[in-house]
Amino acid sequence: MDKKKILITSGCSFSDGELHSKENSYRKTWIRYIQKKYDFKRYVHMGNPASGNELIAERVIYGLQTLLDKGHLSDDLYLGVMWSGIERKELFISPVETEKYSELDDSVNRDGENTLIISHYSNVFSNTSDVTQNIEDVPNGYLKSGGLPYQHDWWKSKPQRDYFNLWYDNFYSVEKQFIDTLKSILLVQTFCERHNIKYFMSVWQNIFNARNPLDKHNMFYGDLPPKSYGDKCVESRLQPMFVDIYNKNSQFLWNAIDFDRFIFYENDKVIYGGLTEYANVNKLEFWEDNGHVCYSGHKKFIDKYSQQIEEQWKIK
Repeated sequence: MDKKKILITSGCSFSDGELHSKENSYRKTWIRYIQKKYDFKRYVHMGNPASGNELIAERVIYGLQTLLDKGHLSDDLYLGVMWSGIERKELFISPVETEKYSELDDSVNRDGENTLIISHYSNVFSNTSDVTQNIEDVPNGYLKSGGLPYQHDWWKSKPQRDYFNLWYDNFYSVEKQFIDTLKSILLVQTFCERHNIKYFMSVWQNIFNARNPLDKHNMFYGDLPPKSYGDKCVESRLQPMFVDIYNKNSQFLWNAIDFDRFIFYENDKVIYGGLTEYANVNKLEFWEDNGHVCYSGHKKFIDKYSQQIEEQWKIK
């Protein structure tokens, strides 16, 4: 690949290899493999563990626009995004309202390892300085839920836990989360099409079909460890689709999305599947300690869909 070409990627922990590589932290997920496979000399990973789709989209736009502002040509940018679970939510921590969040702010490790607060441009993994900034320059950021708060014991801070329990108990809406995910996808799609940036998208697993639409706290495949998904993970064709459940407020957004840009794993039981379904069906390895797909599974997933990626990226 020409040295001017830049690979830009984003996603949650399924795209962020620090969690998965015990021997080193060199992002051993699909982003590491795709960088090697297509010999990108320059790369920018905007993803971060536990990110929801609004944050993923916002950081993608920040990365792309910053590269364009630095004078890089849109023809030199190649984007890949793996969307996360729709139940995840980020709440903005404003520097203007410091006192309001003082107890919360003091209780978290801002922009440190495994932090739950992240800005547009913090914790960027890149071999180009064009989109990175010093941690000291980060004045604010988003507090990440990582998912439904009832599921996570890694909220060590009581203020954090109370903050999100309050939001999920009183304001959480599956319909709104689904709508916001569609809007996030459209935001990235529209930006790329406007600037003629080559891109493809995927999902960490099916995020478009409901498992139990009547139970908001047991709604997603993502509320179970991947190794425990069983038939629920690989029989998404039997589950109702969110766009059908929430048709009135989501169908127009759904229709606007170019799903030809997506890599989906599908068979007679799976629809709109992603990396997790592919790994489950093909009995690939997962990390024992965190339930994420091993690097070998990421490589096989990318190889299976390499022709589609090359078509989206216009690689001959």
